[in-house]
Amino acid sequence: MKYIDLLIKSIKDPAKFFSVLNKRLFSIPDLNTLNKIKNKFIKKKYFNFWTYLAKKNLKFQKLFFENEKKEININFDSSSFGKLDANFFKSLASNGVAIIENALPDDERKKIHNDFNELKENSLSNLTLDNLGWLVSPIKTETKSKIRIYSKKKINNYPQLEKLSDTITKEITGKILKTEAEFYLDKCIELPEEKVPGDNVLHIDRWVPNFKLIYSPFEIKIDNAPFTYLLESHKINKTYEKMILENNFQNIEENNLYDLKKTTQILLKKNSLIVALTNGIHGRSPFLDLKERMFVFLQYAKSFNKLSFLNYRSFNQ
Repeated sequence: MKYIDLLIKSIKDPAKFFSVLNKRLFSIPDLNTLNKIKNKFIKKKYFNFWTYLAKKNLKFQKLFFENEKKEININFDSSSFGKLDANFFKSLASNGVAIIENALPDDERKKIHNDFNELKENSLSNLTLDNLGWLVSPIKTETKSKIRIYSKKKINNYPQLEKLSDTITKEITGKILKTEAEFYLDKCIELPEEKVPGDNVLHIDRWVPNFKLIYSPFEIKIDNAPFTYLLESHKINKTYEKMILENNFQNIEENNLYDLKKTTQILLKKNSLIVALTNGIHGRSPFLDLKERMFVFLQYAKSFNKLSFLNYRSFNQ
């Protein structure tokens, strides 16, 4: 009866059915899945299987596994819009994070600025939603110390951002990955800000190669919650394996395998794009003032999944 019900639902709404199917069966191995494996032998085999497949991707091998010559610089200028030289990706491989300054033309930055103003008003009705290009009605969540408003738009609304996304995803994975522009507006309403796991607490997103792009049209200073990253923590080596298999990833801030005092707070000039390998240790610094933080996130869960790992040969062409 259960399967008949699923079949009926899939016929009524095929897009939703395949979206759920992709999320449940084909999404990249996550922390919860690994944590549910209680047998240590099986857990290690599972870890080794997926890291073995990841190493078969020559680009992943360089970024996530090989020891790179230390690159000090993590800030790069994109004055020619869209042209990133080899030094940018050398720095990304070495550190796990790199920043593109002057990332977008001024008209595109202003468009994103205006879109945040629309979102900030949080008054978009279903009648105006399509006209303004938003894909979902704004979602507002609130804790004791922070308000968050979220929505998203098609990335082709921002041609240069899409071009950068195409360039970077191809260089990281071997093929262009498509995504949407996700708008996050955070406003601190009380200090000190409470800790929220997976947000302003150090964490990893996945234990296999993973990454995201984060764009800020505005300057980010120390008091309005800059992105934080432990440089070089993205390398999948013996120390990383020990952290994952011993479940130390569940409370990164009490992890004694890495020197967390060396985490770098990424202060940004306006119009900057962060490229972060997010299997590395990262998070958002807590707000130190009653301010706002507006970021556009580019994430690739829908276009990069388990099948991408299994089809690794296409990445190496």
